Order: sequence, then structure tokens, then C-alpha cells
Amino acid sequence: MAMRMKDSGIEWIGEIPADWELEKMKYHMRINPVVSNDANAIDDDAEVSFVPMENLHNGFHEVSTMPYSKMKTGYTEFREGDILIAKVTPCFENGNIAEAKNLLSGRGFGSTEILVIRCPKKYARYRYNDIQNHTT
Repeated sequence: MAMRMKDSGIEWIGEIPADWELEKMKYHMRINPVVSNDANAIDDDAEVSFVPMENLHNGFHEVSTMPYSKMKTGYTEFREGDILIAKVTPCFENGNIAEAKNLLSGRGFGSTEILVIRCPKKYARYRYNDIQNHTT
């Protein structure tokens, strides 16, 4: 049985399932979300995931580790499933965007040149694809 479709009213989107509604992305995500207070629970010597700007590539990232003592100030914190976007030209123009994955304890740190977008897990994959398709 085929799903009922309707015109989205947006040329580049085309048809969408009839029971879907179009909404602005800003209603389903947070940009650079506030860091949680549980950061104090991490031991300074503990290794944490670190994604330097040069390790953020189009569609993937390479994770290295650093002691938390070096990451706890001056770096951008993100969580597993967050969308990471290079916000510095030309990296942004090259579409350097990735979904944060394989982070120690589900959290990571990166340079302040990384924009973090957090959305509910059920939307994360769709938001990542939508953002990636519009930055490349």
C-alpha cells in the first residue's frame, strides 16, 4: 500500500507524506547548547574525546583524546549525536560537517570554531542530512 503524499509547497523538497507538517528547523534544535553542570564530575586526568578543527571533514570526523584538564576551559563541548559544523571559511564552504559519533562517555570537545547543533535524537539524522545538503 502506497503512502499518501502531498505537495510540500517548496520546489526543492517536492512531495512529503500527507500527515507531515513543515516547520522551521529552529523549533527542533538548539545551536551551541549550554554545557551541562555535570562537567565538574569529570576527573582532570580523565581522557576525553577531542575533535580539532582539522579533524572535521565532510561527513565524518576523527576523534583523538586529551586529558580533561586541558579541555575544560576554552573549548566547545558537544554530545554524541550532535551535529558539528566548521564555522570558519573556507572549511564551512567545503561542507566540513559531521555527526558526533564514538565519543568517550558520549561527550567530546572541540575548538571554538566548531558550531554545535543539538536536536532530539529522533530528528538528528534528518537534520544532519538537511544541513549537509545545504552547505555543500
